[in-house]
Amino acid sequence: MSDTTRSTPSRHALLISTDAALRARLSALLRKHFPGVPINERRDLRDNQTVWDIRSQNYALLLIDCGAHDQDELEFLASLNRTGYGSTAVVVLTTAAQAPVIHGMNVGAVDFLDRDDLNDAEFAETIVRACNRSGAAEEQELPEAGALLPPELAIKGYQPIKTLSVTSESYVLLVRHAKTNRQFVLKFLPDTTSERLVKRFLQECRVATSQHHTNLVGVKEQGLSSGAAYYVMEYLAGGSLQMRLRTRFSQQRALRTMHQLAAALQHLHAANIVHLDVKSANILFRDENTAVLIDFGAARHELINRSYTLKDHALGTPHYMSPEQATGRPLDQRADLYALGVVFFEMLTGACPYQGETISEVLYSHLRNPIPELPLHVRVFQPIINRLLAKKSNDRYASSAELLETLSAATASSTARTINPVTELPPLSPESLSD
Repeated sequence: MSDTTRSTPSRHALLISTDAALRARLSALLRKHFPGVPINERRDLRDNQTVWDIRSQNYALLLIDCGAHDQDELEFLASLNRTGYGSTAVVVLTTAAQAPVIHGMNVGAVDFLDRDDLNDAEFAETIVRACNRSGAAEEQELPEAGALLPPELAIKGYQPIKTLSVTSESYVLLVRHAKTNRQFVLKFLPDTTSERLVKRFLQECRVATSQHHTNLVGVKEQGLSSGAAYYVMEYLAGGSLQMRLRTRFSQQRALRTMHQLAAALQHLHAANIVHLDVKSANILFRDENTAVLIDFGAARHELINRSYTLKDHALGTPHYMSPEQATGRPLDQRADLYALGVVFFEMLTGACPYQGETISEVLYSHLRNPIPELPLHVRVFQPIINRLLAKKSNDRYASSAELLETLSAATASSTARTINPVTELPPLSPESLSD
């Protein structure tokens, strides 16, 4: 083989197939052409460890045996594709007849192999090609905002400033309105041909536009046309809590921020809405002192959709997940309170309570490890942390209102102290790096 220096798998490869003989053949081919690359094997995607290992993006290569009839696997791959695979090269093994069908489903596969006719040389070339494509996609700069802005939104007076994020599902742009000269954030779904994606995006729009609270992001307008489904929200210039935690943070500020976030959740919960993605990257500041909860992409009405399916594992952020959210059990508002407890711990210490080299390790810690003790200078808040991070939801605060009462008492009895500067942030999953 030639020219495989940069394009071959440099981290773990994951093989998924219920066919043990096929897994053995794939493993032998990988070891032959890419010696030294660690290889993991799994039977299918219904194993939680497999799901979260993939989400952690520790794999350079994902080889999955999948037919067009395997709807659970394809739906899961599609959901991962919407949030982005990072630098993971996804190669699907299927039949020659089914490859075009799966390709049309937009599951994020960068190449295909015929499982019934595995050619030695073609196998190696396909892996190199797939890794090349994934590496090139990872290095691409964000496109110009002007090239992404839908024409109908330009007609409405929105002028592009810069691109904030791009995923396979949605684009987020910073824009300025020509008439008022005010800046806004525009989030839109450019492809409105997928009924499933549009339905989920419109659900996010409905939550965002129906809830009005000082500590929830404000939405100016929303719309659906043949060109895009979109909503326009306020621009929060104060940056994220995640960024602020890189510097000094006082107990007084932590309590004030907690009080505001608990009030925002109380408002959502009163409408039977659970947020399901409370984290420091989803907490922005309108000004120096006003925290605002954003991003309703994972939000659910509490009275429906209360349990997870395989595809839902792409939602949420593992460092902030409650035990019931991590294991797919029914969810209610106490899952949000658990995530808020993680945020509180992070504000008090500069790090999330549970760490790990893989997402599986992080989730295991949420499920099994004892609640960490706070440093001595903030140990007074340990009882609040213990209630918020209780493994069993029944042992947590019953509601945001109960938490607010506790926070008010803590604020009244607390004196402002400065938390030690944070010199190093904990390792975060790729989902938590984007605001």
